[in-house]
Amino acid sequence: MMNLGKKIRRMGLESSLCTHRRDQRAGPIGLDFGSRCIKAVQLRRDDFGHMTMASEIKDVPGDIQNDWQGHLDKLAALIKEMIAAGDFLGREVVGCIPDRLLEYRNIRLTPESSGDLDSAVLDYAATEMKLPPDQFTIQFYDCGEVWDHDESRREIIAMAAPVPVVDDYLSLLKRSGLLPVAVDAIPTALARSLGTSAIDDAPHVLLDVGYRSTCLTITHHNEIRFVKRFETGMGLLDQGVADTLDLSVEQAEGLRRQTHRNTHDSAEDQPIDPISDAISATATRQGEQLVQGITKCLQYFSVTFRESRPNHGFIFGGGAQEKVLVDLLNEKSGVHFESVESLAKTDWVRTAQQSSPKLLGQAEWVRSALAVSDVAPPSTWAVAVGLALNFTPTGDEGNNP
Repeated sequence: MMNLGKKIRRMGLESSLCTHRRDQRAGPIGLDFGSRCIKAVQLRRDDFGHMTMASEIKDVPGDIQNDWQGHLDKLAALIKEMIAAGDFLGREVVGCIPDRLLEYRNIRLTPESSGDLDSAVLDYAATEMKLPPDQFTIQFYDCGEVWDHDESRREIIAMAAPVPVVDDYLSLLKRSGLLPVAVDAIPTALARSLGTSAIDDAPHVLLDVGYRSTCLTITHHNEIRFVKRFETGMGLLDQGVADTLDLSVEQAEGLRRQTHRNTHDSAEDQPIDPISDAISATATRQGEQLVQGITKCLQYFSVTFRESRPNHGFIFGGGAQEKVLVDLLNEKSGVHFESVESLAKTDWVRTAQQSSPKLLGQAEWVRSALAVSDVAPPSTWAVAVGLALNFTPTGDEGNNP
């Protein structure tokens, strides 16, 4: 398993980290707290590889979606219910602060100031970003040396979360009866979920199209090099369809999912109807906006690191199911985006439904082992799986087949 976690510094979260675990083969619970639903998954390492032990999903009620901090007890009860419903071993958990609650900043430090990197980033955040350490928790990726007008600099991706948000998040986990062993970052979890075979030494784009936002990550040499969040997601697509057809957002979302089911169930081309036309037109507009953002990100990466632009990537989240969106991105962004559903894992994976090990594609593994649904298709489980893989034995301890 790749060592993407080594270059992320977790400052202010030391109390949530532990280095001694009870079961050296079972991993912690990976808990993905999304804007619409919460997913939990736990993996276990056996003599054949990684096995999915348990997975559960719960929808987040509408009144909580926009004010989760005001409903910690309700959320804790929801998480307790889903953990109790699954066959989870222990209560150790790896979580992540929801991406929508983080602020990302790219900063560059001089070689002189980057000697004590932790202190340098904190000082820069306090003075230049107006993020004092007593009010914000800072995590960051060390992206290495870059050149700025022929001068050497240290490229840093800083992620800032208000201290009350971090405190409430840790409180939520503990109220849920869970023991936090790490607070991870979504870009790291996404890359970890793919495995080393998918993320080789060439630069890759990881595009997570969620409901409220989209996160773009560029990896190179198995390290995080660039992160950018866009304030666009499947929610805006549903809003656009609702405006076009004079529907509620909930009705538009339901029609979009029904259209996907009809398309998937039928081998024949479906006739164009007003609903499909509205979905296609809105997805096209959204895709064109994403293409513009992706193009700028690729240019920044190429100039900053003096590398060729990435031409291959993976798409996650609900957006991976939107064919019009994916086709447009592949056509106009200069990147070929592969759905995680068609990615073959090289680990030997055995699910609870199988009596013998078998080399599986990720789609087969996810569908047979995880609690998938219309709301949570396979492509939306990557973050939870990546979180669960943190602290899960990789087989390098002598159990690797």
